[in-house]
Amino acid sequence: MLTVLVDKAQGAVLVKFSATLAAADLAVLDRALAPYAASSFTNVIVDFSAVTESTLTPEHLRARARREPVLKGRTKIFVAAGALAFGLARQFTAQRALSSAEAADIVPTLDAACAQLGLAAPAFVPL
Repeated sequence: MLTVLVDKAQGAVLVKFSATLAAADLAVLDRALAPYAASSFTNVIVDFSAVTESTLTPEHLRARARREPVLKGRTKIFVAAGALAFGLARQFTAQRALSSAEAADIVPTLDAACAQLGLAAPAFVPL
């Protein structure tokens, strides 16, 4: 399951995944974000901290990492607090680095992601 939130004033998108992370969730995410590819959003936070299970295969993660990002040219940060979330984020970023595509940092909390992006008191609302 996923929720997409934005802070228009600070140009940030927050994607929060929860429960089971599946390939279908990533397809829904791509469709939700596609209309904003030409927008002024400059920062993207993907929060995996509430993910408790994943049905993504290593092959799917590799293929996704090699694809062109929907929000190309944005600063991206993954929030990964637990072992499962960190493993998924790390595998994705490692594969992304091999393809010379845009990198994403991994941090343990949403607060750390906001601080790294310089977001002051973000006010995320549903997209």
